[in-house]
Amino acid sequence: MGSPDNYSRLFITPEDNERIGMRGLRGPNGWLLFVGCNGGIDFAQAVKSEYEGLLAERASNIGEVPLIGTHDEPITTMFADTETCPRLSKYVTGSNAYVFQCCHENTTGYTVNENIQQLIQVVRTLRA
Repeated sequence: MGSPDNYSRLFITPEDNERIGMRGLRGPNGWLLFVGCNGGIDFAQAVKSEYEGLLAERASNIGEVPLIGTHDEPITTMFADTETCPRLSKYVTGSNAYVFQCCHENTTGYTVNENIQQLIQVVRTLRA
């Protein structure tokens, strides 16, 4: 984690939110969830690590933010005919999901169109 800067000073933990009474910052659906599509797994893990570092720095009671979609357990399967099939490994109802997908990246070998299609399908799966 980088050195403290203006942004980390302004970071609001859930406890800060309760203390200062800014109920508008709470999501309408509850708990926070990070979802990494196949092209955004590294980005999701980096954001998760930084977010958890900020929580620890501010002595939050929340130690870990759940992440669905890792290199070991990807959220989307790509079939030989390039059909995509997202499957959620966990129950996500009641969460505020943040989806990470890099549409133009070279690590997975998928085209921009395939990455965008995967992103759309994952978002649709999360809404169901």
